[in-house]
Amino acid sequence: MRNYKLIIVMLILGLTLLQGTAMAEMIQGTIASLDLAASMLTITRISPSTGAEESLEVALSPEVTLKGLGSLEELKTGDEVTVEASQDESGKFQATAIEVSKPSEGPKLR
Repeated sequence: MRNYKLIIVMLILGLTLLQGTAMAEMIQGTIASLDLAASMLTITRISPSTGAEESLEVALSPEVTLKGLGSLEELKTGDEVTVEASQDESGKFQATAIEVSKPSEGPKLR
């Protein structure tokens, strides 16, 4: 009986810790605005849940992984991008990887 209580306590503790874990989200869309001084990118996309157009602000960090880009300075308004981002408890996105889509092919970020 005592072992069952210990197992239940451990499961509850584990589930509690997992709730704070950030989930990665793939955001595909068009760069609507870019402010490198503020390390912020705004992406316009079609919401997967509603089908309506939405704008998402994504914070940029120096550690972001770039695919097909030499630097963040190569990004420009109108670029089609795929951004892998984590979302914190307050709902803010932080980019972990960015890839610019080439006109002849779709995004391949994985």
